[in-house]
Amino acid sequence: MTVYADEAFLLNGVVDYLLLICAAKLGGGRIARLRLLAAALFGGLYAAAALFAPLGVLQGLPMKLVSLVIMLLIAFGAGRQTLRTGLLFLAAVCAFAGAAVLAAQLFGTGVLVLPGGTFYAVSVLGLLLLAGLLYMLCYTIFSCTAQHGGEIRTMTLLYGGNRVPVRALHDTGCTLRDPMTGERVLVADADALRALLPDASITPAALADPAELLLRLKTRDPALPARLLSYKCVGTQAGLILCLRCEIQVRPGVRKRCLAAFSPTPVSDGGNYDALIGGTIG
Repeated sequence: MTVYADEAFLLNGVVDYLLLICAAKLGGGRIARLRLLAAALFGGLYAAAALFAPLGVLQGLPMKLVSLVIMLLIAFGAGRQTLRTGLLFLAAVCAFAGAAVLAAQLFGTGVLVLPGGTFYAVSVLGLLLLAGLLYMLCYTIFSCTAQHGGEIRTMTLLYGGNRVPVRALHDTGCTLRDPMTGERVLVADADALRALLPDASITPAALADPAELLLRLKTRDPALPARLLSYKCVGTQAGLILCLRCEIQVRPGVRKRCLAAFSPTPVSDGGNYDALIGGTIG
């Protein structure tokens, strides 16, 4: 049979792109689509190049592992989450391969092992549909259960000339978002707001009445970027929580804007952390 390089490039590129999005979605991180597209293009080029006899060295396992590492670095960078997201990508690849084998057995002529790898006797459209199905499953089912790993990160909140370090737990149960922009909101203890606004005499009791506290803060400083945000917790009625637009430093030299909400009660029972985030910041 004849395998064309352009078909190998297109098929592998599209499938890699969808599976990389699946991994990013399962990891709960920011989906940088341009980076994922660049990584998928690299994967497609590698698959096409491996078909040419002079480049047969690309068919060996060491080069395949090297290409995988390069693709993951292009897609997700050299951050601390790359290994975890890479493992999720491998899991997505295994799930796709298993689905392709099943489809080949049920609807094709079986699986053929060629010198350059494995050929699934399923149409290109069928493989793309399988990848698309896996993509939809990640978006509709599995993303809710695999959004985080319960990790705790040390970050720094900054406002004006004040700064306060917080230990933030990556928690799927924290789904608070800005209703206008969809931005995730970091929820911190009252001590964090007290450190950011040291002259405002903020107490947990004052945070328990956020409307009155906001009025007092705005009277004192009309330009203060604070507002109220509605929320709802399991087992409680809906309420309001005070938010402040500030900056967050996730690592030295890297800052970004952040909407932080401040709880009148501790967010941790044991004190192991003092903030919650529902997604990846930074």
